[in-house]
This record gives sequence, C-alpha cells and structure tokens, in this order.
Amino acid sequence: MPKHQKKILFICLCIISAGAFYLYYTYNPAGAGSYFPFPQCPSKKFLHLYCPGCGTQRAVHYLLHGNIWAALRYNILLILLLPLSAVLVLQFVMRHFFDIQWDIALFRKNGFLFALGIILVLYMILRNVPVPALEFLRPPEEALPY
Repeated sequence: MPKHQKKILFICLCIISAGAFYLYYTYNPAGAGSYFPFPQCPSKKFLHLYCPGCGTQRAVHYLLHGNIWAALRYNILLILLLPLSAVLVLQFVMRHFFDIQWDIALFRKNGFLFALGIILVLYMILRNVPVPALEFLRPPEEALPY
C-alpha cells in the first residue's frame, strides 16, 4: 500500500476511534432507560451466561470518566488486560502505518497465546458459577454511581 494511502487510512481510523470514544463517554450503556446503539451480548441474552466480554461497554464508559473502581466492577479482566491491548495496538500502528518494526517476541509465543486463552475460558467459567464469593466477577445489572 502506498505511503499516502496509509496516512489516509490512519487518519480515518483515528477519526473513527475518536468517535467511538466520544460515544462511550457520552452515552452510559448502564443508565436506566438509556438507549445505547450497540446490541446486547448474545451469550447473555440467549444463553443467560456471562462471556469474558460482558460488561465491557459499561467498563469503557466508566473508565473514560476516570472511575476505575466502577470499570473494574463491570469487567475486571478488561482493565487488567488493557496495558497488553495498548501495546498490541501500538505495535500494529507502528508496523503498518509508520513502517517501524517494533516487535515483542512474547506475543508470538504459542505458550503465551495458550495461557491467554486459558485465562479467558477460566474467567468465563468463574463468572457463571453461582457462588457468592465469585460475585465480583459478574457485572452489576444496575448502573453504578459516578
């Protein structure tokens, strides 16, 4: 892809990302009677099970408002994996848009990817075990105060 097309694509992705951040900042998907334009989690809606991503939209909303405690309550794994995700996004952007080869070998190791997959599966299982001690893993149904 020519360099000018990469720049245009990068600018478009930045604008889309800024729009998504604005949307998540402005609209509270956990608010009572709130209309949020994204669909509910199919796993929760049809199977009545919390997937590893359940609560992510609400967690991002609270995180953008600086309420880390509320974000943790909605999806603790998302917040814990956020630094890893940020590094992966930065690595992708540097490689594909700026032609800077910055690579972290750990991300390519099968053991790391397998461990990450196991963490996601265990998180989903533990979120759905009806034990009061594991309640902190499930997102609250009601909106939390700011």
